[in-house]
Amino acid sequence: MKKIFNLNSFKKKLIHFYYNKLFINFWLQLYLINYLIFKYNYYFKNYKYFIYYL
Repeated sequence: MKKIFNLNSFKKKLIHFYYNKLFINFWLQLYLINYLIFKYNYYFKNYKYFIYYL
């Protein structure tokens, strides 16, 4: 029983770790897009197209 429990908890930790990484990457991308948009007006005009490319 202990071995099974340890395996399950290990899997949960892995899943949480990867979800956190994905979540952080998602917010970083959003931040970078917004930064580019406000820095360059050209990107602001093509905002929708820019998101579709990601």
